[in-house]
Amino acid sequence: MEVTHERVPERAADGAQVLVDVIRERIVAPSPGLTAEQRERLHAIAGRCPVARALRAGVRLESELVGA
Repeated sequence: MEVTHERVPERAADGAQVLVDVIRERIVAPSPGLTAEQRERLHAIAGRCPVARALRAGVRLESELVGA
């Protein structure tokens, strides 16, 4: 799997220019002999992984520094 990230300018509903985070994933099928149905299933499973689900739902990042 390959993942890239970029910030892309878009227009908000109020017409303001905003930068939107775009994350693209490229899933490389493990075998050239997969059927179309198997490829679709692989893509669907990848979309349900915990990281993909968190990104789609919106992520709240909490950070804490502990120690001396």
